[in-house]
Amino acid sequence: MPISQPIEELFRQAVARNRAGLDQCQIESRFGEYQGCPFLKLDKANWHNRGEVTIPGEIFFSIWRDENGRINYNFHAFKLRHLTACKIQSRKFAADFRDRLQTTKQSWPNVSVAYGPLTLMQGWVENEVEIDELIAGFILIHPIIDMLLEENRK
Repeated sequence: MPISQPIEELFRQAVARNRAGLDQCQIESRFGEYQGCPFLKLDKANWHNRGEVTIPGEIFFSIWRDENGRINYNFHAFKLRHLTACKIQSRKFAADFRDRLQTTKQSWPNVSVAYGPLTLMQGWVENEVEIDELIAGFILIHPIIDMLLEENRK
């Protein structure tokens, strides 16, 4: 199915439609482009070291359209050992996330967890109308990350 309008606008509209749920959960949204692919990134303030510019480390959910027009999504955990508020072993964190995801995994379209510790899960959807469903799904499972970070707090 061809994209009916620019994907960036579809991302912005989907965030606007889901604004109440995102705000209630204190989820931040950012838009950008990576390697020529527009993306929407969702995360929370305590999932990164953004205030400490020189220190990497972040967890985020992203949705993007690739160069072939397919809409992809993933949960990414980047350099967790650098998160200043926590002491995390990346492989254990990924395994714990995937264990807790099992009860809702079937509701994620075309998902796979067969990745290393950086990509906690990844999948794709058939068309742009499913962007709202991805955001709603993220809102439902984001507490998994909150719980794991709390369990690994220094």
